[in-house]
Amino acid sequence: MRNLKLLAILVVGAFAFQSCNNDDEGSSANKADLVGVWTSSEIDISFIADGESIQDEDAENILRESESSTIEFKEDNTYVSDEGTDFEENGTWSLNGDGSKIIFEPENSLEYEVEVLAASANQIKLKFEEDITQLAAFIGIEVDNELIIVIEVNMNK
Repeated sequence: MRNLKLLAILVVGAFAFQSCNNDDEGSSANKADLVGVWTSSEIDISFIADGESIQDEDAENILRESESSTIEFKEDNTYVSDEGTDFEENGTWSLNGDGSKIIFEPENSLEYEVEVLAASANQIKLKFEEDITQLAAFIGIEVDNELIIVIEVNMNK
């Protein structure tokens, strides 16, 4: 459970890093628009076990705890993510070539990337998807082959 919570918090932190260079929604971001403080406004966590979507009450609890999270993208490509709990993440960030993904390199964890689903100057929608099959038994979800966590986050600047 603690590992799932940590994973979800990391993902939420990663989602805070997207925006676009104008007010029209798009699916790419640029550095100039990302720089600043972003606050989560809506978080959706789902699990896909062996190809079927399932609900998990623990995930709902994580959602409630993370809905006031913030992330600050700094001009020097560093970031600070505060989940409103005892968890804070620091590291560096970058955009892929077309601005469709934000790559996070936390100081004390593995690199991960977040997909930009929509972006404008003041709002972003991000998606993180990860195979967490190895954690299935630990978090109490039975699977035969595969467990995927999908987290979508809406953020406002």
